[in-house]
Amino acid sequence: MPPNPKSCSDATLGNRVKLITRSAGCDECVGDIDWEELIEKPYLDEAPVTIRERRAEVFTRDRTGTVIEIRELRNQVWRRGEVRRLHSQIASICSPFDEPSGFGVALDVPGCEQWIADLPSAADILERAIWRFAFRIDAGRFDWKYEFRGVPGLPLGGRAVENRDDEVQLPKRRTGSAPERDLVAKEPLFAGIVPCGEPCTCTTVAGNFASSSRRVGAWRNSSTSPAACES
Repeated sequence: MPPNPKSCSDATLGNRVKLITRSAGCDECVGDIDWEELIEKPYLDEAPVTIRERRAEVFTRDRTGTVIEIRELRNQVWRRGEVRRLHSQIASICSPFDEPSGFGVALDVPGCEQWIADLPSAADILERAIWRFAFRIDAGRFDWKYEFRGVPGLPLGGRAVENRDDEVQLPKRRTGSAPERDLVAKEPLFAGIVPCGEPCTCTTVAGNFASSSRRVGAWRNSSTSPAACES
């Protein structure tokens, strides 16, 4: 099948894309994509993209990172709403948490800075979360804290509830004709619980949830910090 530039977000912005990236201790890798040229090819295997290595020119010394340059923009005139939507899309790829592998992005709009001045960052949204839940499971011990921070403009006071050395309840299970019974996770069940999926004997996991929605299932899509695995 022929390449479809509409399936790639960078292609909807411009015809030419240049990617420069460098990992620690490596040379830079540079790739150039000309969408006008690629879409003329009838099949994907006839539309190769060349990646070349070079000595560091952008990320010199010990610097690492990635730069994506989009040129020959399809839209030469940007309206306020389009810029604000672009800002939201860019912000959505960044984690609001301070991670070793995290990164930040910035959108500059020279001469129209006021268009995006009032837009919150991912960290701002996390800070405004109405509900928070933090937990730590350590060798079968379950510590947690729930916090309602109040709703701006409503006369509702915040409150917090926490518990230490609690039990981790598992879904009820029925065995044969026996009635359903509550199950409590014991320490052996926590061995090898590792967020990254690597083989490990760790039994400690910690994390945070933040949400501003009361909808059922909202916590599934809430902002969550990466669970921390500890030896």
